Amino acid sequence: MWAGDYINSKGKILGSDGNKEDDKIHLVTNNKDIKKIEDNDKSGKSTDLSDVQVDVTTTRTELSEATNVLTRTEGFAEESSVVTPEGQIHRGETGEGLNGSVSAATLPAVDGNDNTSIHSHPTETTSTTYFDALVPGPGDPNAFKGFRLNIIVGAFGRQNTDQNGKDIKRS
Repeated sequence: MWAGDYINSKGKILGSDGNKEDDKIHLVTNNKDIKKIEDNDKSGKSTDLSDVQVDVTTTRTELSEATNVLTRTEGFAEESSVVTPEGQIHRGETGEGLNGSVSAATLPAVDGNDNTSIHSHPTETTSTTYFDALVPGPGDPNAFKGFRLNIIVGAFGRQNTDQNGKDIKRS
């Protein structure tokens, strides 16, 4: 990806906003706007931000750190980081989840309210529990206060098993 990109929900680059000086990535899910961006891109033109509906704007640095947080996540232990508007990354302390017990990671205290919080949900499941990156946990709303953007990473959907009763890895 390069700065000023529009992407869809699967991470596919759709086109550019024409601003190569920033680190911004814009998520667009409206089909009409996606087509407009792709048509402009095919014509060699950028698409002005005011011409489309953007669902969320993040940065290349934030997306990269979100991937790092997910990579660090193992089992029931959560991970976290805070990214400042200047792109400084502050890594949180790892949770100590054991034997199906979730332990939330501690978000680092960083001055300012334009920061982005990134935390993971556990990647492991038990026969009675699962954790989904699309569903905020009970403590997440309080943890999210005071941040410009909050990103949750982890697996999606409920746990499934194959015909032999073995867990099927979630995406």
